[in-house]
Amino acid sequence: MSWLALEPGDAATWGGTVVTFGMACYAIVQGAGQRRDMRRQNELQAEVSQLQRRQIETAERRTLVMEQILDRLTAASEPVQSARPPVAAAPPPPGPSSPTPPWLTGSVPVPQRNAPPVPSETRDEDEEPDEPGESEPPGEDQRPAGPDGGEHAVPAAARSRVPAKPKRRRPVPYERRLASALPYPPAPPGVWRLERHGPYVYGLRNTTARTLTGVRISRTHLPASARGVPEDSVVRPGEAVEFVMAPEGRQPVPDAVAVSWDGQPGPASVPVPNC
Repeated sequence: MSWLALEPGDAATWGGTVVTFGMACYAIVQGAGQRRDMRRQNELQAEVSQLQRRQIETAERRTLVMEQILDRLTAASEPVQSARPPVAAAPPPPGPSSPTPPWLTGSVPVPQRNAPPVPSETRDEDEEPDEPGESEPPGEDQRPAGPDGGEHAVPAAARSRVPAKPKRRRPVPYERRLASALPYPPAPPGVWRLERHGPYVYGLRNTTARTLTGVRISRTHLPASARGVPEDSVVRPGEAVEFVMAPEGRQPVPDAVAVSWDGQPGPASVPVPNC
């Protein structure tokens, strides 16, 4: 009879175990579905940001084309100067006229206000020449005096050769950098400068005096978290194109980015600032 008493308890225990196991499986499946939906939303958001970036780049190119057309029309509509010689002014009619002041004709010099006195060209005879003892001999040592004012003064040339103490740069926390450099030559000097506008916001600034078109940053060496990376931008002189880049997992922030633009034979590396 004892096994009949244990049977209802065992059934309840097994039933509770099965229900708990089913709830755990449902939670796992639901969590996986939520992560999949979140990943899909991130991909859609990245595609939307890239689409907006492309639309902005297209609008910039259209604006540049319109500006070039307006410049050509303005240059073509400028009036051409006539080749005829200028017409001489007619002489004044004869008649009574007011006399010309003498200072306008140049006969009387015009006195100048606050004019300095004219120094005498000849030296006064009463002035005595300088005594030879007052001037320093040419062979005297002109070394600056040291802290004790004695012979142990350090020359200025020796002080200039003393290396300055290097400044310590505070490292950025929670940020790693790639040890390997890009396989591209550095950008020409005075063309690009990569600036840091925030913890994860960077700006590629055009430091030339001309407008650069077709500006593109390669995504090959960028982390997957990069957003708003230019693909075919128009950057005017002194302006910057911004994008977001942050370390993610095993993909740290690189030491340099590969930039290409119209007129450049290949990509060029631009260093990433530390702070």
